[in-house]
Amino acid sequence: MAAQSESTPSFHYSQIGTALARRTLFFGAAAGLFAAVYTLTLDNVYQAQAGLLLAPPPVSEALRTGESVLQENPAAQIGFLMSRPLSVPGYDLLLRNDSIVQALRAKLQELLAKEGGEEDVPLESVRESMSVQTRVMKQTANDIEYAPLMTLVYTAASPALAAEMANEWARLAVETSKEISAKGRAGSQSFLNARFEVVVEELRKTETGIQEHESAWDLENMPIRLAELQAQATNFETEMLTLVPEIERAKAELSSVETELAGMSETVTLRKAVPDDAYWLMADKERSSEDSVLETEEVSALFVTLRTQQSNLQSELAGMIERKDAIAAALEQLKAQNAQLLKDLAEQKRVRAELTRQADVYKTQYMRLAENLEAARFADARTEADLKIAYAAVPPEHKVGPHRSLTVLTAAILGALVVPLHFLARLSLRRLAAHLDSAAAAQQPPGAA
Repeated sequence: MAAQSESTPSFHYSQIGTALARRTLFFGAAAGLFAAVYTLTLDNVYQAQAGLLLAPPPVSEALRTGESVLQENPAAQIGFLMSRPLSVPGYDLLLRNDSIVQALRAKLQELLAKEGGEEDVPLESVRESMSVQTRVMKQTANDIEYAPLMTLVYTAASPALAAEMANEWARLAVETSKEISAKGRAGSQSFLNARFEVVVEELRKTETGIQEHESAWDLENMPIRLAELQAQATNFETEMLTLVPEIERAKAELSSVETELAGMSETVTLRKAVPDDAYWLMADKERSSEDSVLETEEVSALFVTLRTQQSNLQSELAGMIERKDAIAAALEQLKAQNAQLLKDLAEQKRVRAELTRQADVYKTQYMRLAENLEAARFADARTEADLKIAYAAVPPEHKVGPHRSLTVLTAAILGALVVPLHFLARLSLRRLAAHLDSAAAAQQPPGAA
């Protein structure tokens, strides 16, 4: 009996293992079979690739960015952008726009109608079949450099259809790049021409203003005239410094002469004896002591000298004072002329500098606009597209999907895993129920049993 009891569990476990293996194989085979049947309903998928090359602009249109693209010169930016194609990321977005997708859907419906297939294809289905592949050549924190080659990948149910749709997509891409270039150039040349004419007119007006200013104001000789006025004023000031002490001297001498004249009589009395020879003229021929003296009044020679000196000093003083007043008036006039000349010289220099600066600005704009206008003319005359077909798509030899064997193998593995997972889940639930029952029985009081 003991041997029988020991062999019974092993027999029980072997039965369980055999049943699990049998069910696992069954469910795995069933899932694989269903997956194989499902993959038979799927159509094969093929991918065709067409290459597009982003062509650089011609050398004659290429402008150096450092000289043409400047913040203060919007016309130069327009001229540079006119001759530069869009970047790879820009074309990556444009090549899957709605207009291209609708054109491809119309082409796909036409091809399917010829083969007798469905005529109505959803727009999103066509968009999902399109893929643009680009390659990054260099990437930094400030810039990303892409390879100029873009690959157009189209996915279809047949090799020929995939190749034809990829080539049609490439043709539409080239036409779209032509339209974008034409739209970018539209109106730019006329704008540059109008701006160029405005700058030429402004430059002519500024140069005319400079000529009129040069004819009205001789800025080269104005400093010479200013120096002459300053020299003349210096001479007058020197003469004034000489006249002041001379006037004071003359005033002092005149005051001294006037003081002397104030204490002096104009005439003097002279007492002279009669000469002996003149007695015979007298009525009384007898000489006496009283008759020997004659009294006469005469003009004082010193008085006359002082009066003459006074007159000369007064005349000299009046002349010096008049000269001083004339020099003072002339100095005031020279100072006013000097100040006005300085003011005019500074103002006209400012006006000349402003006119010259404006002329320099317009000359710079003239040169840049002339270069960009020439670049715009080259760009406007350009007829080739920015995108060129690097290589055409050919029908692929191998499909890219569906992967039937991989799908069947995956389904079989998943189906086989269902049985042991289900068994482990049921076993865990039974053990949990048994544990809960034993815990409930242990909590009951002994009398309840």
